[in-house]
Amino acid sequence: RAGRQQQLAALMTHHDNGRLARTIVNRLWKKLMGRGLVEPVDDMDSRPWYPDLLEWLAADLAEHNYDLKHTLRTIATSEAYRQHIQPISKTQLSSEEYEFRGPIARPLTAEQYLDAVSQVTGQWPAVTDPILKGSGRAQGAQLAAIVKVLKLKEYEYPAYTRAVFTFADPVQRALGRPNREQVVTDRPDELTTLQALELTSNNSLNEKINAGATALLAAQGKNKNSKALINTVYQRALSRPPSREEQSLALKLLTPKPSSASIADLLWAILMLPEFQLVQ
Repeated sequence: RAGRQQQLAALMTHHDNGRLARTIVNRLWKKLMGRGLVEPVDDMDSRPWYPDLLEWLAADLAEHNYDLKHTLRTIATSEAYRQHIQPISKTQLSSEEYEFRGPIARPLTAEQYLDAVSQVTGQWPAVTDPILKGSGRAQGAQLAAIVKVLKLKEYEYPAYTRAVFTFADPVQRALGRPNREQVVTDRPDELTTLQALELTSNNSLNEKINAGATALLAAQGKNKNSKALINTVYQRALSRPPSREEQSLALKLLTPKPSSASIADLLWAILMLPEFQLVQ
């Protein structure tokens, strides 16, 4: 089996076979820019909107021994990636006459969204035995392998983990996370009623927000400062201070004596903002 896999790898990466490299860089470009050089990404026989760029990126990837980090770094440090996010309609996005004007605003993936919520609230999924007992290519098996390597190197592994290594819950499924048994080349990017229901009433998400609110209140100590707390939440969630209007509304919500419940309401309001949920 190992010999056949080596033969397949050699065939796919042969310099006369550039399809693999073009497919990889096309998907990496879409991951960072919101639209592939070729669309749809699983139909590489379609005409790319910039053939020379596709060929250059593919050749560069092959020359660097298929180093994905190198290609990601190349794209992420390019002038194209530094352009302002551009609003674009679905008709324009799928048009054969598409013209690149900058990255496209797009929703965070389910895993990215929950990681962002964990970062803001400080409440991460714990590394529990059920997660580590996955088998095969499941998330648990991947995390268990990472933990095993860390133990061998005598490193301390974290007591929490990212959402990608956890089992899909109702929130992640509503936000478009597929089953790992499914072959999926794209995820839905349109809002649904199910998403709205899960984001507003899911128990695990509400518990995470409430726990984060309690932790933020405790961190204030005896001298509770609503303005400082609001600034902390905005910096964590949106990487910016609140505007004057946002601060005024938040102060009315928290009152001079903030409570866990009022802080949870503030967190929920910010976590539902398009500015928080979109890559932009």
